[in-house]
Amino acid sequence: MVAGSQVDREPLGPVLELTCAREPELRSLASDESLHLVFHNTTQTPLTLAWLDFNGRKVPYATLPPGESHRQQTYVTHPWLALDADGQCVRAYLPRVPGQYTVRILGPDRRATTRWNK
Repeated sequence: MVAGSQVDREPLGPVLELTCAREPELRSLASDESLHLVFHNTTQTPLTLAWLDFNGRKVPYATLPPGESHRQQTYVTHPWLALDADGQCVRAYLPRVPGQYTVRILGPDRRATTRWNK
C-alpha cells in the first residue's frame, strides 16, 4: 500500500492525492470496502478517468469535459488517474476511507488541487 511518505506533502485525507511520479508503484489491492468518488473537472481541458487494475494497468472509465462531474463507485486501495488528452497523468488519487467524496481536479501545476467533501 502507499505509505504516507509518498503523499508529496499533500494533506492527508480520506483520499490521498499523489503526484504522477507514483504511478508505477500503484495498483489495486483489494475490493473489500466500497465507496463513491465524484470527480469534478475544473480545468479548461477534457480529462479521462482511469482505474489502475490489480496489475497496475490503466483502465479508462469516463471522459470528463471541462466543468463536468462523474460519480464513480470504487473501493479503498483502488487508485485512479486523471489523464490529459495525450493520455498523460495529471494527478493520481488513492481512496483510503469508505464514504462518498468529491475530488475537484484543478490541474497539474497547482498545489492543493483536491477538495474533500464527505
